[in-house]
Amino acid sequence: MKTRMKVLLSVLISLAITGIAYAGISGSKHDLTQGPGMTSTVIVGMCEYCHTPHNANTDTAPLWNHDMTGLVPASFTMYASGTLNGAIDAAPAGVSMVCFSCHDGATALEDFGGVTTGPTKINTNANLGTNLANDHPISITYDAVSDTGLHATTSAFGTITIANVLYGGKVECASCHDVHDDTNAPFLRLNNNTSGLCLACHNK
Repeated sequence: MKTRMKVLLSVLISLAITGIAYAGISGSKHDLTQGPGMTSTVIVGMCEYCHTPHNANTDTAPLWNHDMTGLVPASFTMYASGTLNGAIDAAPAGVSMVCFSCHDGATALEDFGGVTTGPTKINTNANLGTNLANDHPISITYDAVSDTGLHATTSAFGTITIANVLYGGKVECASCHDVHDDTNAPFLRLNNNTSGLCLACHNK
C-alpha cells in the first residue's frame, strides 16, 4: 500500500510540475499555436513544436522535435572584446543552437516532426540572425577566478546558484532565459527591473 501511495504521489508531483511549465508557455510567444497562421497550418498541442515522446533528436535538448538550424557554425560571428577573460567558442554550443532552431530567422517555426516546409520565420527583433557581436556573449567559459568582476559559481542565482545555470561551465542562452516561464519577460530567469539578473553574476 505504501508503495502505491509513493507511486501516486510521484505521478501527482510530475503532473503538477508539467502543469506549471504548460501554464508558463500557454499564451506566451513560445506558445506557437497562437502565432500568425500557425493554427491553420499545423494543428498540434503547444509542446509538440519543440518536444516529442518518441523518435526525438537525441543530440540536442530533451526529447527534441524541432528542426535544428541549418546554419553551419562558420556562419556565426561571436562576441569579441579585449576585456573578456573567459574562453569563447567559435560558434554557439549545443544548448544555444537549440534556441537558434527558431531564432536564426532562417528555420521555419513549423519545421518540426520531420517536416521542413513551413513558411513562418521570425522576422522581429527576436530574429538574432548570425551576427552575435552585439549580443551578450554565449558559449563562453564563466571564469570567476580570472575575472574578479564575476561572482563565484557558488553564489546565489535566485533560489539556485550560478553553477546551476551554466552548461559545461559556460554561459549559454538558457543561463539567462527560461523558455518555459515568461513571468519575467522576455523569458528571463530573474526579474531584471533593477538589473537583478545582471547583478546575479556581475559584481558591480
